[in-house]
Amino acid sequence: MSDFSRALTGLGVVLAVAGLAVFLVPSLGGAAAAGQFYVGAVGVIALLQGGRYARDAWRSPLAGADTGDPELVSGVPTPGDGFDEALAATFEVHSLEGRKEVEARLDPVARAVLERRRDWSTDEAERRLAAGDWTDDPLAAAFFSDDAADRVPFATRLKIRWSEKSAYGVRAERAAAELERIWRTES
Repeated sequence: MSDFSRALTGLGVVLAVAGLAVFLVPSLGGAAAAGQFYVGAVGVIALLQGGRYARDAWRSPLAGADTGDPELVSGVPTPGDGFDEALAATFEVHSLEGRKEVEARLDPVARAVLERRRDWSTDEAERRLAAGDWTDDPLAAAFFSDDAADRVPFATRLKIRWSEKSAYGVRAERAAAELERIWRTES
């Protein structure tokens, strides 16, 4: 604290004590009785101080709460997310993760789609899935049938073998796509 600041602080303390003394014992004020001049002087000082605060508020940057975007939806699960994640996990060549979930979810869907859209009985749907003759797509048929895996063209098998995807993942994806096509286009 500088000498000037100390002097101003001391003057402020003396004036505050003097003002308190005049307030408590009005006869100490004597000639300096509160008249219109002093009331006006206090009013002018208050007006100047208010103007200073208004100026500072006007020049200060606007600060407020950021409420965020009400249109964004975060953390809402989408039906089928788990299947998509399991299907994505099956594309890794050396990973067995997700295969059981894909099979557990795709088998009943396949039966239901074939029963409802092609009017097959439960036994016929199971038999055709096992035989691989429920679709013309050999990769989709190979997902449910080991016999249908032999009908996949050699060039396709070679292409899958050299790709970064696993044969199981490609078959599962094609089977899901074929079942969706049947559901949407056949009645």
